[in-house]
Amino acid sequence: MDKKIRNTLCSLLLVSVVLTGCNKASPSDLMKNLTDENKEITSTEDPSAVKDNDYAKVPENPNKDPDLYINVTDLSGKTLAAIESAESGMIVPDMGVFYLCNDEYRLTKVNIDGKQEDIILGSAKDYSYETFYARTCIGDKLYTLAIKGDLYDQKEDQLYLLEFDLKEGKKNEYLISDNGFPYASLNSFNEKVVLFFHDQKDSLTDRIIEFDTATKEIREVTTYRLDNGLVGESVRSLYADRDNLYVLKAIYKGTTDISMAVDVLDSGYKKTKEFDITVPMLKAVNDCTNMEDLNELIQAVSSFNIIDGRYLYYENFSVSRAFIDLKDSSVLYGIPEPFTSSSGNGPKVFYSVFCSASKDTIDPRAIYIFEKGELKKIPTAILDDGQQISSVSASPDGNYMFTICGKDNKIIMTKIVTSSELR
Repeated sequence: MDKKIRNTLCSLLLVSVVLTGCNKASPSDLMKNLTDENKEITSTEDPSAVKDNDYAKVPENPNKDPDLYINVTDLSGKTLAAIESAESGMIVPDMGVFYLCNDEYRLTKVNIDGKQEDIILGSAKDYSYETFYARTCIGDKLYTLAIKGDLYDQKEDQLYLLEFDLKEGKKNEYLISDNGFPYASLNSFNEKVVLFFHDQKDSLTDRIIEFDTATKEIREVTTYRLDNGLVGESVRSLYADRDNLYVLKAIYKGTTDISMAVDVLDSGYKKTKEFDITVPMLKAVNDCTNMEDLNELIQAVSSFNIIDGRYLYYENFSVSRAFIDLKDSSVLYGIPEPFTSSSGNGPKVFYSVFCSASKDTIDPRAIYIFEKGELKKIPTAILDDGQQISSVSASPDGNYMFTICGKDNKIIMTKIVTSSELR
């Protein structure tokens, strides 16, 4: 791949790559001929995740240090469970907590007959990067993408789709490409996984792939290409609702002529519409950075949503966040970091990390929803004095998890809140 494209894309990953702490591993068997339609992917089941057809339980630790555990409570403060200090934790359907600890993917079931159950789903040691920002639940399974290989050795790395069976307590991995790239994303569309990744061999080809969760088959549904002269289109993110797949793309005509648009694809992956969002995006960037910075339009995107088929939410790994009305191509809000959105594929809420001020119009200690073109503060009191929110995740079944820190930014508890309580 041309050095100019590789260097451009690698520079966009600096923020996101440092957020992972997984170890590296050597490649495993590769799957060739990815583009063959309806080709079944190679699957490997993690042997550490299953024991005698039963859950691999987290071993009891009789001498556990209470300072290394995080309480999971309900809104009233009642303790539901206690989990070991972890990173990248999020809520999943049926009030479970999915998280990383000791190089293991784990699941804590917090409300099974009033008894806590801690399950090891599989090892995380082999992965050098995971798209934690795009984890997606479909039914009782959670999907994410992960890289095996050294991100910095200029060699090809393998990109895997990870499937965690939250009901059976095990992990499967499916090789998507032997030439993957960490910046990738996925979403749920018609009960299937739709993902994109950068294939960087001779030129940059962004492949959009469908993974059938029932048959485990894969097919490429469309591609976007950017040539070595930086002319063409490159995908930034995907979002799907019941009827459409939305593809956020950067459009290059050289290094100084860059625009941004959203393609709308139907259930057959045929393009039905395109929204040019360059003007409102540049205005939103100016609101966030106080300059019209074209570099913001090509940053890796951590959150992209279409709300009610009309409103766009954009969040990148740099500083820009924006709400745009696609109907009249106007900016509703341009809010810089630390304003952010909840992780997971449940209904989005919005907040400022660690209660830091992001703009005069945003209360840093409040949680917001977006309805009918407006950010609305949720009146429910979530925080006590001296507490700060470090993260929020949302489950498709309508529950939320708030990770709460003290003034020293140390996690002190995690609260699980139902959608009815949140309103």
